[in-house]
Amino acid sequence: SLSDTATQESRDKIARIQKIFYTLPSPLELTYLFKKEGVAYHQEKLHDISRRSDYSLKVKKALNLGIYGADLSYAGLFGKHQDAIEYYTTTQLMAEDLGIGQTFQKEFISRLEKNANNKDTLLQVISEFFLDNDSYLKNQNQQDISTYILAGGWIEGLYLGTQMADENTNSNGLREIIASQRFSLDNLIILIENLNTKDGSEALLASIKKIDSHFK
Repeated sequence: SLSDTATQESRDKIARIQKIFYTLPSPLELTYLFKKEGVAYHQEKLHDISRRSDYSLKVKKALNLGIYGADLSYAGLFGKHQDAIEYYTTTQLMAEDLGIGQTFQKEFISRLEKNANNKDTLLQVISEFFLDNDSYLKNQNQQDISTYILAGGWIEGLYLGTQMADENTNSNGLREIIASQRFSLDNLIILIENLNTKDGSEALLASIKKIDSHFK
């Protein structure tokens, strides 16, 4: 029947979208790739945490939660403990604003503080934080919010990778990482085009398509 066909098409579309969802790299993965090429840490390039209260729309909050999450991964990967705690606290507050605070577990703060002098453990704590949140966001029916968070994290990860390059950075390696993100960008466009709520997605899509034209 027509309704069975429509239901199957809807299921197929959801399955396709979820598959795409899982292919997007987390900010931690991007950060790790860039660090391997020798990017430096410049705290002033991170998004200012005092701007957290500027975002009132749910879409803006979700995008900026992704951005602050990427900043957290940079601070963690470079062992910048104080910055990591500040960015973790900011992501916690923004997640609570969005009603998903329960997944951004508070115990991470105490674990970060206890491991202040151990870079490896600090990174492990932050890695677990990303893995836990990534799997939560990708498995819950929060697809729109999750898409915005992932988009914000991907954009900021790429931005920081390009901004933190200096004379010690392997520029060919950096270019290769950026070029390899073309596939992620294609997937991000598909995800944004398939959002259920269109509030705010048009402006985001227009901006992302500008990046796409540069890639092309």
